[in-house]
Amino acid sequence: MGRIDTRLTKDGRAMHIRLALPGDAVRLIEITDTVAHEQYYIGRSSFNPSPEDYARDIATCDLENRALYVVEVDGGIIGALEINRSTNPKRNHTMSIGMFMLSGYRGVGIGTALMQTAIAWGKTRKLEKAFLSVYHSNEAALALYRKFGFVECGRYTKQYRVGDFYIDEIFMEYFFTESGRTLN
Repeated sequence: MGRIDTRLTKDGRAMHIRLALPGDAVRLIEITDTVAHEQYYIGRSSFNPSPEDYARDIATCDLENRALYVVEVDGGIIGALEINRSTNPKRNHTMSIGMFMLSGYRGVGIGTALMQTAIAWGKTRKLEKAFLSVYHSNEAALALYRKFGFVECGRYTKQYRVGDFYIDEIFMEYFFTESGRTLN
């Protein structure tokens, strides 16, 4: 399986971050559905692959342009981190980050470990910029991203509606070096 990183959570449990394997597809779909049903952290995507299709998708991660990591705690997968480097020549100095985890594992340092993994991945590839989006209602994620130096660079107001509640989508960016700054 090849452990990428092993460390302790704030509450003393062992966490293992490793590259996803095709055999993880069913569990990752289950976790995505569970977190999406909470409605205030991530949305339900129109991307609903079969386990077989998702397993094939995981197998195509080439590590130079795309990586999918899982985090294991208590003997099972509880979350994931997906990193995608743009393949567009005008944007291949950038990467997108997406991550999620089950509610019982939040607030114990797992998000920090996943962000450290993402930043290290980008630095290894000499990328200049990372970007992501987050619901304004996900205060813990916003605090985590700010802790790592991400700044808000845009917002879609009332982008999502859950019942009578509207959710803004916040866009954030992080520059690995000053060379990523906009030219005047």
